Amino acid sequence: VAVETLMNECKVQERAKIKKGENKGKFRVLALDERIKKFGEKQGHAATQLMAIKWLGNVGSHAGLEELTRHDLLDAFEHFEYALDLIYNSPDLVKRAKHINKKKGPIRAKPKSRRRQEN
Repeated sequence: VAVETLMNECKVQERAKIKKGENKGKFRVLALDERIKKFGEKQGHAATQLMAIKWLGNVGSHAGLEELTRHDLLDAFEHFEYALDLIYNSPDLVKRAKHINKKKGPIRAKPKSRRRQEN
């Protein structure tokens, strides 16, 4: 649910037009898997984290042969936290890195005082 909500917040497409068959032209709801893949076109590393959470969530929400452990749940939280960092914090880091690279040095460096340079 948290990943679905994040996809909505990031305005990832929720529905797609059907291109073939008797329902051609109508809309269908995209599966979470498809939405994460679309999101990955712009935010690949974050999408990788979100896909891992989706798989863990599938195991946790569908009765089957596997059960999630406490460690699996903690993994999901850690991956979600990292995805949020990538989505919301990394644009600033990318921008700063580009600025540092363009300047070929620190952004906020203070000029050395003349006295130190002369010694």
